Amino acid sequence: MNPGREDLYRGIAAQYDAQQMDWYANAFAPRLFELLEARGVRPGRLLDAGCGTGTLALAAAARGW
Repeated sequence: MNPGREDLYRGIAAQYDAQQMDWYANAFAPRLFELLEARGVRPGRLLDAGCGTGTLALAAAARGW
């Protein structure tokens, strides 16, 4: 990654953190995993599109994804 893009990312990430933009991942992750389990989807490989703070990816990793 070139240094300009990394600096831009860090600035955006700081804004997400400051504004607590990851609230939705904390609020909806339990329900998401509940729905997946109810449909027989078991932990395995998961693609994180990288459109947020990584909170949902961390929740998934904690559950074995």
